[in-house]
Amino acid sequence: MPGISDIPVEVFEQICSQLRCNDDELNEKEWIACQSTLLSICRVSKAFHKLAKPYLYRQIFIVADNFSDTKFFSLIRALVSQPTLSQQVQSLRISHAQTYYSDDGNWRDYKEYRTPCSIENWDFLTNTVKDRLPWFYFMPRDPIWETTKITVREIIDRDCDIERALQNLLYAHLPNLTTLHFSIQILEDRPLSGWEAHISQTRGCNDFVPCVREHFQQVKKLFIYGEDAQTPFRLSGMLFYNLCMPSTVTDLCLRNCELVLADAGGSFFPKTWSTKKVSLIDCTMTTDVLSELTNDIFPLEEFEYVVNSKFEDKIALVTAAETIDRLKSYSDSLVDLRLRFRLSDGKPIREDEEPYKPSDFCGFKKLKTLVVHLADFGFHDNPNSTVPAVSTLGFPKSIQDLRVNEVL
Repeated sequence: MPGISDIPVEVFEQICSQLRCNDDELNEKEWIACQSTLLSICRVSKAFHKLAKPYLYRQIFIVADNFSDTKFFSLIRALVSQPTLSQQVQSLRISHAQTYYSDDGNWRDYKEYRTPCSIENWDFLTNTVKDRLPWFYFMPRDPIWETTKITVREIIDRDCDIERALQNLLYAHLPNLTTLHFSIQILEDRPLSGWEAHISQTRGCNDFVPCVREHFQQVKKLFIYGEDAQTPFRLSGMLFYNLCMPSTVTDLCLRNCELVLADAGGSFFPKTWSTKKVSLIDCTMTTDVLSELTNDIFPLEEFEYVVNSKFEDKIALVTAAETIDRLKSYSDSLVDLRLRFRLSDGKPIREDEEPYKPSDFCGFKKLKTLVVHLADFGFHDNPNSTVPAVSTLGFPKSIQDLRVNEVL
């Protein structure tokens, strides 16, 4: 009777490809489910485990606030000792807990959730850093292993060294990384103000920044989103400066974010960026933010905007007319446009809002793909009205891929 080793390699490869997540939709629960399924099958067959390794490491997930835990050390060991695995990593998700650092008093509970690095891990770390990152400098002090009679400041100083070293080792071993997900957990019971968001983002990125420009020169897609569906992540306009992402970023996707201008004003993007695609899903912003957000992007080739229908402050939702009017500035460059402006109940954002028309897209000369929702045109506002066929709505004939969705 044929055994599992007799199954063709192509079948194994097909199974792996079906179980991996989409790089553009890196959902934590889905990611865990995919990894667990692959690992379960790997336990059955050594041959499958060998084939599945590239898929297991194609996407990796880390928690930025706990770099010194055992799992993260194991990940670093695998990437350092097996270069072929590190070359497979194409997508990285970093989960960061956002809070407002008002003063050093926030460190008082530090020792309750930080555990000392083991001697074995410390030896591995220092030896690897000496070999792979000769420029890295550890603070001139002895490592501390005992938690008795130790000050909180000493714990913080030690962990800062370890975390900086681990981050640099990780990022230095991702030569083919093209997609970066930066997800934020909201720890406050309220959205942070614009200034608080700016301060929190600045401090939250402090350890991240020194590694980025050197190691992330190949990243093209940047995703930033809030993990809490009930509380959008308040994204200050200065975040992109704080992240110091390289100029290679072309695709930017923001999800579940409330976009606000920094209190000091100024543009969203560094001048070095070469962004061509912007996707705003379940996001909120005012018209001045939309104007500033798109002001520094030229030429803008792809744009997606999906209204956050759960947001109660309708003033912070940009209407269809305001969005399309702004996008007309890019009518000579836009090739892909995806829009949804109605709320989940099918109603317009504001009662006095006029629905936009298919003919509004006639001025977009290079538009090849258009995805819209039928409700946005107001055909469902009157339950007794007859919805015309899509072919009779007057969309530009030059659009090659036209999708008019009937369901929001």
